[in-house]
Amino acid sequence: MYLNFEVDIYNLYQQNEAYKEKVNHVKELLLNLNNNEMQELYIKYKNNEKMILSDMELLPNTLKIEYKYNEGIKVYEENEKLVALDITIDEELYEEFMYRKLLRQCQVARKEANYDVVDRIKLAVITKEKEVIKMLNNYQEQIATETLSSLSFSKLDNPDYKKEFTLLEHKVFIELKKN
Repeated sequence: MYLNFEVDIYNLYQQNEAYKEKVNHVKELLLNLNNNEMQELYIKYKNNEKMILSDMELLPNTLKIEYKYNEGIKVYEENEKLVALDITIDEELYEEFMYRKLLRQCQVARKEANYDVVDRIKLAVITKEKEVIKMLNNYQEQIATETLSSLSFSKLDNPDYKKEFTLLEHKVFIELKKN
């Protein structure tokens, strides 16, 4: 879920004596609400309406309810409409991003080596970085296809072109040689 609710029951102590005795019961009821029920309760709170928790009716302002968006969630609200976007970068997305960055570097290297777009090449990608090695294993076929290359992970004999660069904080070397 993209948001969390926070409930302050301090006002229960101040409303009347009957509520004071039921504080623990109210806490338990609140903890057992699912997200939809909590949203309904929040709407009643926001509209200053009576709130009903199971067997209890609470007066407006008895509770203070606020919500916070989870980390990694970007939200846009307008006219009671809400759009929430999860911008968390998981391992798979990060790896794909790394692959695309590597692919771009390989294409730039082809251009710098003055290869034609249709030239078939040998491409070596050399690194000791575990994250990069994992990505290379997962995207090996795509890299070879996209760069028109036979791909290796060790140095080439007499390469035509060499390049060292940083790939998202990882040191990588590439070597190219025309077939």
